[in-house]
Amino acid sequence: MFKKMLVITLLALLMIACSLTNSLTKTSEPEVIVVTATPQSVPVINTAPAAATPPETEPVEVTQLITDTISDPVAADLTLLAGPFTSTLVREDDYLVPWYCAGVEVEDFAARVTFTSLPAFDKNANSFALFFRQTGDGDQYRLIVYSTGWEFYNVRNLDHVLVNSGTLNMNWDIHGDNTLEVYAVGDTGYFYLNGYRIYTLNLKDRDYPGNVCVVSSVYTSDTYGVVTEFQDFEVWQLDPQ
Repeated sequence: MFKKMLVITLLALLMIACSLTNSLTKTSEPEVIVVTATPQSVPVINTAPAAATPPETEPVEVTQLITDTISDPVAADLTLLAGPFTSTLVREDDYLVPWYCAGVEVEDFAARVTFTSLPAFDKNANSFALFFRQTGDGDQYRLIVYSTGWEFYNVRNLDHVLVNSGTLNMNWDIHGDNTLEVYAVGDTGYFYLNGYRIYTLNLKDRDYPGNVCVVSSVYTSDTYGVVTEFQDFEVWQLDPQ
């Protein structure tokens, strides 16, 4: 009887030991965390004026220091930052417009460009513009000229806010020289066409430096495929006296 009880006791102790061993060595299933990245949607631009596409031609840097002084519209010293550039602009996309940028970071400046060929401009099917204080593709001032008027936008994140606009009564030579000039001085901009002062622009909402770009065929209704030619595109640092 004693031997039988001893065997039963040994078996019980063995079962308890096995149970303790299993509890010490057992691990839970590893937790799997799946992180799914949702790509940010990119809106299709369907506005007039249209969005812009980066220039194909890289601007050439100025290698020689060139300076000048002006008395009108403000007394200032000028230092050439970029140019002169000569190139062509061709609208080849539904919602992107061609531009040529000077590759500068400037707040106060004088910019000048002469358009030598503006096909379809006299039929209100082409336009030209200067984008400035630009910090991104959809962030800049846009001064746009068409045959019978002009518009000035402050664009932020592709949201177009019309600041000023006006009408024009000019004799355009679409195969001759048409010169656009802009002087930006602090909160004020001066806008010229072919030597005539057109308007004084309010620049107070974008008081920081950016790029300066020549643009054509800005509106979604402009004719695709037309080749706009320009020359003598220059950007100067402007330091008021």
